[in-house]
This record gives sequence, structure tokens and C-alpha cells, in this order.
Amino acid sequence: LTLRPLVPVAASTLHTVTVADVEDTSGNALAAAQITTFTTGSGLDFVGPNLAGALPLNGAIGVPTGIVPEVQFTEPVNPVTVDDTQLFVERVSNSVKVPGSVTVAPDGTSATYTPDAPLEPGTSYRVRVFFGVQDHVGNGYVGTSVPTTFTTGP
Repeated sequence: LTLRPLVPVAASTLHTVTVADVEDTSGNALAAAQITTFTTGSGLDFVGPNLAGALPLNGAIGVPTGIVPEVQFTEPVNPVTVDDTQLFVERVSNSVKVPGSVTVAPDGTSATYTPDAPLEPGTSYRVRVFFGVQDHVGNGYVGTSVPTTFTTGP
């Protein structure tokens, strides 16, 4: 369930959302009302997530072929927006994407790319991140599209 207010909610205010009297398509009613509270920040968020760090470090050499590269963000990202089209690893020499999968940390402040197989030894790779990665209000990633480049060891 997504609620989108018609006007911005008040800043620095405790808000309560109550969901009640809801049925699924089969007519099964929600057993009890669901109540959630949240407090808004002091203002509107117009800035997208940026790069806070990356592993392996940029320019690293001798990186193990079983590495699972990670990027850290300056704010939580919406995990729905982080997939293998927006975050991936590719070979530097030919820009061929390494098959793999993305996992976003539960707190949304980092994501990893797990290659389907070990990387090739003695090969340069780069991690790519694109603006389709968004925070929870829809602001796109504003950092560099190549947060780290590294070379695997033998």
C-alpha cells in the first residue's frame, strides 16, 4: 500500500497512518487496524544519494577473484531501484558486463554485486552505478558512475 499525499506533509511533525476496513480480492478482511507513526524531517529532500565509499578501493591491485564489490551511499536507497542495470561490474578492456546479482543492505545504505562466477585473474574491472538508483522520495543517484576500478590478482 502506498499513500501519496496531495500536498507535502508538515515538517518536524509526528504523523499517524491508520489502515482499517481493508479486504483482499477474495473478500478476506484485515484482522485488525494497522497503525504506523513517523516523524518528518525539518525540510524537503531534493538531493539524491551520493557515493560514500566503495570496496575494493579505487585503483586496488591483486584483488581476489572471488571479490563481491560493494558501494556505500550517503543516504538509504530504495532497494526496488537497485538492480543489475543500475549497479554492476564490467571489464575495463571491452566494457562487457560480468553476470551477477545485486543485494541491497537492510538499512539501504550499501549494495553489493555478486558475480555469478569468480572474476578472471589479472584483469581490470570497474563498478558502475547509474542515476536510476534512487532514494525513497525518488531523487536519483548523483555520484560518479565509476566509483571504483580494480585489478584482480593471479
